[in-house]
Amino acid sequence: MSAYHALVAVAAGLLAIAFTIYAYLCWKNLPILESQRTPRTFVDLFSHLPVTESGPAPHVIAGASLLTGLSLLVGIFLADRMGEEERFFEITIASAGLLIAVSFSFVTIWTLWQTRRIDFRAGYKIFDFLDLIKKLNLELDALTKSYVEVYDKRAQPFHRVYLVTTEPFLGSLSYKDLPAQKAFRNHLEELSKLRAQSLRSKANGDQTFEFHVVCGDAETILKFHREFYNGANQPVEEIERAAKEANQDIARFNQMVQEAGGEGPFYRTNRIPPVQFMVIGNKLFEFTLESQGSMTEIFNTQVVFDTRFCRNYIETFDVFREFVRNPDEDIAA
Repeated sequence: MSAYHALVAVAAGLLAIAFTIYAYLCWKNLPILESQRTPRTFVDLFSHLPVTESGPAPHVIAGASLLTGLSLLVGIFLADRMGEEERFFEITIASAGLLIAVSFSFVTIWTLWQTRRIDFRAGYKIFDFLDLIKKLNLELDALTKSYVEVYDKRAQPFHRVYLVTTEPFLGSLSYKDLPAQKAFRNHLEELSKLRAQSLRSKANGDQTFEFHVVCGDAETILKFHREFYNGANQPVEEIERAAKEANQDIARFNQMVQEAGGEGPFYRTNRIPPVQFMVIGNKLFEFTLESQGSMTEIFNTQVVFDTRFCRNYIETFDVFREFVRNPDEDIAA
């Protein structure tokens, strides 16, 4: 038997092994696969079927056989086209080896991408306060562009922003002169305007652009500013001026929305929980924010991209807001 026929036989045998295993897996899991689209079926057969007893052995053997068999066939074709009979075996093996390496490289990188994507959607952490502000700015910019440009100010359920924090103008003390902080303040103003415009233009039953904040009242924000500058040579007048500016902006933003027939969007209380959060669209940012000695500390912001998480936190926000509105009432009732 020539090298040509031997290699063809090997390739055919490997492909037969692969197709036999895949046919068996299809037959064994037919009810599950029938409910799936064809591309998804191929992926499941190649990697992992959606059943608990799907072990790795058949997928590994079939996948390796399939890639090796196909690579050998392509290598045989290339060697035959080159016409060098004395180097036929050498060219075939070299070509097949290269194709196998490239194939497994694609599969490996694709698997890595899928794994990182799953990790990202399950949640990731932000450890730096400035990085958090920058990330929030990016998310707010994307959300407002979606609302204004993509949907032409026709609000969708994910056009929503909810914030619970003591000092709503994040970074106004630690990074007061940096562009990121100014951009965040501008975003809060823009969100207030969009909320007011949405309320004015909505018809009965229409979805509105949602923007709501629970934050500290005037005394709580002033206390937050004082704790930030504790031990620093900062004039009392400067501390009070910064707190006054924050309170004035909150009052101005509230007036925008209230003139449009709404309430809020800033609801104020003298006590904010240590674990605070912000929902932007379908992303949740949960963080612990403290003012300590000329630096606002933030601990392990957890970011989760999940509609269900966001919905649950919005329900928590609603309970908290109701308590702010009616502190003497039994909210559970």
